[in-house]
Amino acid sequence: MNDIYETFYGESFTELLKNNKKKLIELDNKFFSMNFNPRFKGTTLKRFVDTTLNKLNTMFEYNLEDIHFEIDKLNRHRFTKGFFTIVDVFHNGEWWILDSNLGGPLDEFYEPTKVLINNPALGVSGEYEVGKDAFIIWNDSSHQGLLPVILKYGGFITETELTLFCNLIISRLPVLHIAQNDEVLEQLQEFYKNLENGSLGSIVDEQLFENMSKSRSVPNISNNQDFMYLTELHTFFYSLLYNEIGIDANKTLKRESLASSEVGVNSQAIYPPADDMLLMTKQGFKKFNEAIGKNISVEFGSSWLVNHDENKNMMNDFEEKEGGDEDESGDSISQQDIQESDTGNLEQ
Repeated sequence: MNDIYETFYGESFTELLKNNKKKLIELDNKFFSMNFNPRFKGTTLKRFVDTTLNKLNTMFEYNLEDIHFEIDKLNRHRFTKGFFTIVDVFHNGEWWILDSNLGGPLDEFYEPTKVLINNPALGVSGEYEVGKDAFIIWNDSSHQGLLPVILKYGGFITETELTLFCNLIISRLPVLHIAQNDEVLEQLQEFYKNLENGSLGSIVDEQLFENMSKSRSVPNISNNQDFMYLTELHTFFYSLLYNEIGIDANKTLKRESLASSEVGVNSQAIYPPADDMLLMTKQGFKKFNEAIGKNISVEFGSSWLVNHDENKNMMNDFEEKEGGDEDESGDSISQQDIQESDTGNLEQ
C-alpha cells in the first residue's frame, strides 16, 4: 500500500500520516475517486465494456491451424467492429489475422472487396483482394458486432449503479444539526469524533445540548424498498445483456418461480444471436477452407457450450411434454432449474 501512495502522491503512507492527517484523508479519498466513482459515468461505462469483452473472450474455440493470430485481438476485433479478416499479408501462403479495415468497390451483394492492412511492425501496408488473398469473417448477419448491445445495457447498468451509489451516500444523513457559530461546530465535530473512536458518552455544555436537542431528522430516502428495487433492476439489466449474447440468465421482477413455459420461451429467445454468430463464422471459414485447402473450424466454448447443450436438452424435454398429456395448469420446473431466477445468481 505504501508503494501505491508513493507512486500517486510522492510521499509514503507513514510520512503523510505524520505530517498531515487531514491531507492524508483528502488524498486517500481522491485515490478512491480516481479508481471508483460511479459519478464518472464515462469511465464506468468504458470499464464495463472492457470487462464484458474480457468475459466474451472464451465464447468461441477456434481451430486455426498454421494461422498467426492472438485470440484476444481476434475476439475484440470481431465484437467491436463486426468482423475479422484472414490475410496473406506477404503473398507467400502465410496467413495472418490482423487488425484491418474494409474498402474497395462493393460486390453484387454490396459487400467490400478489399481488406486494408497497415501494420508497421510487420512492415506491411496495402490492399488485399477479398476471396483471393484476404477473407472476411463476419461476426453476425447484420455485421454490427456486439458493441452496440454492450453499450446499451452498459448505459442502463451505469445509471443504476450511480443511483445506488447516491442512495448509499444519502443514507448516511439521518439527522441534521445546525451550528450557530464556529464554537458549536467544533464541539459537534469533537462529539462525533469521540463516538467514531468508540466513546459512548461525552460531556457537552448547555449550548451544545440545546443545539442537539433541536436536531432535525431527515426523511430516509434510501429505504429498504428502494434498495431492493434498484438491486433487482441492476440484476435484471445484466440478465438481459447475458440473454442477448447467448447465456440463459432468467431473472424476473415479479419474484415468482418461472413456469416451464416461460423457461421454454426464454431458451428459444437466446438461441438466435449466439447461433447467428456461430453460423456466420462457420460460413466464413467454409469459404476460406474451400479456396485455400485448409481445415479451420469453430465451436462454442466455455459457458456458451454448456448453456447451449443444457438449453437444447431442456427444450427437447419441454417439446416432448407439450406433445404428451400435460396438466392444463402447467407444471413448474424443478427447484434446481429455477435456482438462478430465485437467487439472482447470473454466474455459470
